[in-house]
Amino acid sequence: MSSKYKCLSYKEKIEIIEKLKSGVPRKEICEQFTCSAATVSRIVKNKQVVTNVMDRNRNVFMKRQRTGSHKNVEDALFIWFKDMRSKHATITGPLLLEKADDFAKKFNVNFKPTNGWLEQWKKRENIHFKNLSGEKSYADTGGAKEWLENILAKYLEEYSADNIYNADESALFYKLVPNGTLAHKNEHPSGQKMSKDRVTLLFITNSTGNDKNIYCVGKSKSPRCFRKNTIPVNYYSNSKAWMTKMLWTEILKDLDIKVKEKNKKMFLFVDNASCHQIMDDVVLSNITVIFLQPNTTSLIQPLDQGIIRSFKSQYRKRLVSKQILHLECGLPPQDFSKKIDLLEALNMIKLSWNSVTAECLLNCFKKGGFSLNEVLETSQDMEIMDDEFALDMEELIRVDENEPCCESLTDDGIVEYITLSTKENNDEDCCENNVVEEDISPKPTLKEAFAAMNVLTDYFRDNPDARQKIHDLENVMCQINIKRLTQKNMQDYFQCN
Repeated sequence: MSSKYKCLSYKEKIEIIEKLKSGVPRKEICEQFTCSAATVSRIVKNKQVVTNVMDRNRNVFMKRQRTGSHKNVEDALFIWFKDMRSKHATITGPLLLEKADDFAKKFNVNFKPTNGWLEQWKKRENIHFKNLSGEKSYADTGGAKEWLENILAKYLEEYSADNIYNADESALFYKLVPNGTLAHKNEHPSGQKMSKDRVTLLFITNSTGNDKNIYCVGKSKSPRCFRKNTIPVNYYSNSKAWMTKMLWTEILKDLDIKVKEKNKKMFLFVDNASCHQIMDDVVLSNITVIFLQPNTTSLIQPLDQGIIRSFKSQYRKRLVSKQILHLECGLPPQDFSKKIDLLEALNMIKLSWNSVTAECLLNCFKKGGFSLNEVLETSQDMEIMDDEFALDMEELIRVDENEPCCESLTDDGIVEYITLSTKENNDEDCCENNVVEEDISPKPTLKEAFAAMNVLTDYFRDNPDARQKIHDLENVMCQINIKRLTQKNMQDYFQCN
């Protein structure tokens, strides 16, 4: 009798996972999708692989993850394509073929990309040709609407506002003060060189504002001002003060531990910048990263709807207030920037971030299409700030918004990353299939083990529970010693050498 079971697409597998989360019995799922209980178990076991298809925006109607004969070239081309689209570049078929040919040469493989190969690659990666229409092509309004209705809506229906997060980076010239002044008509005021000392800030917040996180990336690994001082925010460093893939992964790994300790789930929505890719060998247990639709962040990313602007307005207000105090104390204006070291800036960053209100966060999430039930009664005009200071300082607030925050991908960098990933996977396979001889230190003697027990007993002298466990372990060791000392049979003493 032939099997009536069918091969499921990734779209159906995702639906099965969602139904299991909702508590639908497995028997009912098997009947609905015409599949076996073993198939459902395999889907649950490979849940991460299934969800990765959705996160990568791959073709969800595929039934199997197929790869071409030159996987390295295809993976490198996909990374390059995503990086270019994040910069709003116009990509055509001939350009992709030329780039694939470049990567084939860099990987030193005998491969000539063809139109047929390109069509299959586009089908696997869910890439389609789109006409550019009008001057608003930089913001994909249709794509944003479709993503909000088909992707975001599922998370908003199932999870509370506390679980919905957004993350984004922004540069900050932390010493920069206004470069102009009001003066009498006949005055000729002199200025000073604008300070461009910068850091990159990573903002991570949920829509209710009860869990706001901020991270700073600077250039100096150990600034002198940090010595013997408490650093008010999480600080990282690299030569360009940029967010990188490795740094992003490190931050999320640490955050995942904290989220797990709270017995909570985090659904983190981010743009598709290259630095937001997680290292291949890292699995997050309580954080799910969901990428926003490419070319829509200006329309739907909550932090871009006014949250970062509100933070920068608060920061500039504090910086200018310090400048006024500096001048009123009779100190030279040109010395002010010297008084603002990185530690002082981080203190103001923390205070400014704490000053961004829950109402501002809720409004910005709502403006981006993250319409949640738990919202405050606010004004209907969605104006995030009606602060006269912010209006007067608009240019100063926006002066650093177009500064790069993420590492730029190069062809050589992409090739190096793919090569290292492939090598690591091969090394893992090799370790699984082969027994590797390792240098093992000599096993401690029983006498040394008992001596260590005595040290532990003395260390835990004030801890009865620990002492009891040590005593139990000593009993086990005594039993081992008794067996070792058990008298042998008479014949054992007459064995021939």
